[in-house]
Amino acid sequence: MDSTIVAALIGVVAALAAVYLAYYLGKRQAEKPLSDKELFAFWRNYVFDRRAFKGTFRVEQRYQNFPATSTPTMNPFDQAIEKTLEVISRGPTPDTSSIKGMSIGAIKDQKRREKMESVQKRLTGISAALADLRKLEKEPNLTSEQIEKREKLIEIIDNGRDEIIITLNSIWSELGIRPLDIPTKADYYYSYEE
Repeated sequence: MDSTIVAALIGVVAALAAVYLAYYLGKRQAEKPLSDKELFAFWRNYVFDRRAFKGTFRVEQRYQNFPATSTPTMNPFDQAIEKTLEVISRGPTPDTSSIKGMSIGAIKDQKRREKMESVQKRLTGISAALADLRKLEKEPNLTSEQIEKREKLIEIIDNGRDEIIITLNSIWSELGIRPLDIPTKADYYYSYEE
């Protein structure tokens, strides 16, 4: 066989081996589980650093003229709470990230996992309070009892968001991740960038 043909075949085989090796190593890297720090950094930057966790609930309610991109049947605040709950419970949805293995079950440290389970329970409580609040908002004339119930629901929502961020801040600080402001204590000015 001609030496140029042999050299060309060796070159092709080497190129194919390099492509396969790059694919295999890339696939292994993509399947490699995230560390707790990577997972909590993702949640901090892409899940909890949003306007639903900034400012008091009453402040959030001043902004009801949202663009048509919002789901018409759900208030954007409610939508943000539901998406947050979905991401930590099941992992990211297609519009947040294509990385898998980002749910609570991926947390390696037992104490951190327990804290995130408490965050999940608080989010579920906030979601239930929002559903009750939206029912009340449909009433044309609220009685004094309904007004009192509305105030209690708003308190549940604000306290729940504060407790969530306090819990997460303890984890983020432990992992060297910058904490977020407590929602009801934050000096928050509305910007429409979510």
